[in-house]
Amino acid sequence: MFESEATAAGISTEFTQHIGDPGKMICEVAKTWNANLIVIGRRGLI
Repeated sequence: MFESEATAAGISTEFTQHIGDPGKMICEVAKTWNANLIVIGRRGLI
């Protein structure tokens, strides 16, 4: 839902899911992506 709205506005998005220690995994993925911003959902809001 939000992905299609972001894409329509010209904002690229990417989804990934990993298993492991959350803090370590978030930092690892951020470095891999050279990310400027990471948005993490806490619960489904559909």
